Amino acid sequence: MAQIILVKSITNKSSWEKFLSSQNEANFLQSWNWSEFHALLHHQILRLGFYQGRQLLGVALLIHQPAKRGAYLECPGGPLISNWHNQTLVRTVFAAITDYGRQLNVSFVRFRPQIEESTTNRQLLRRLGCHPAPIHLHAETTWQLDLTQSEEAILHHMRKSTRYLIRKAQKDRVAVTQTQDLKFINTLYHLQLETVKRHQFIPFSKEFLTRQFAVFATDNQAQLFLAKYKGKI
Repeated sequence: MAQIILVKSITNKSSWEKFLSSQNEANFLQSWNWSEFHALLHHQILRLGFYQGRQLLGVALLIHQPAKRGAYLECPGGPLISNWHNQTLVRTVFAAITDYGRQLNVSFVRFRPQIEESTTNRQLLRRLGCHPAPIHLHAETTWQLDLTQSEEAILHHMRKSTRYLIRKAQKDRVAVTQTQDLKFINTLYHLQLETVKRHQFIPFSKEFLTRQFAVFATDNQAQLFLAKYKGKI
């Protein structure tokens, strides 16, 4: 019997977040709050769900990004699909994304699916009509640290120079506190501008930082860490 995959817009936050939490490789870039953050930046967003009967098998958060060289759709950290071996499901997901792209008259769709870098998966994406992008979407390479380890184990696996700097900061009585007070975003923003002068990169706008933190902090999903040395952040 042929599979029938239905494409629906998801408007219920708990349904979206429940599916997200069931996926091992899910991350905040496909979260409900990431879409809310972009909505506050006046970006059009689409939250697509892919169902077989009542069972949700995949989601795709699409963000419309206006750009001088041509508007495009962005699907960061996604789409999230429960079974990439389900050819009907995978084809339906990519066909739906392509269809919405045409409806919105975008030049292209950028995405970074949460699947392993392998020859098999590269061939799969090519068969779906995808091409490698000339530049990465968000972080190209990330490092994940298991925080369930003891502090001793975490320090042991660090570089010798990093361990030294941490212990020196403790010796110098650098005080680290955490907060969800929005007023400290202003401090973060100005520290960022100081860093930009030294390292010459494009900074995030104050609006970008403020709106992002406000959305995630509301659900206790974001913290600011303040390091003070001799009373100065």
